[in-house]
Amino acid sequence: MSVVIEKDRILIQGIYGADDVEVLMSALRAHGSSIVDLSEADHLHTAILQVLLAFRPSITGTPRDTFIRAWLIPILAAEPTSPQWNTP
Repeated sequence: MSVVIEKDRILIQGIYGADDVEVLMSALRAHGSSIVDLSEADHLHTAILQVLLAFRPSITGTPRDTFIRAWLIPILAAEPTSPQWNTP
């Protein structure tokens, strides 16, 4: 795992496991309006996905991993919605 912080973007490189959550959260807190570049991401643990969903940074780059490209990018790019409560 590697986090590279440039002027206005956070570059995620390689394999991100659950142990990397703190590093990513710290980077997002310090650079809250940043763009997260996933072009060099090979694997994202679900905890990393949860952090990205919580912070909702702008996502850029085409990940090398087909699962991230096909399934996670659409989720991260979608507009957040509030839960719909069905009350009687």
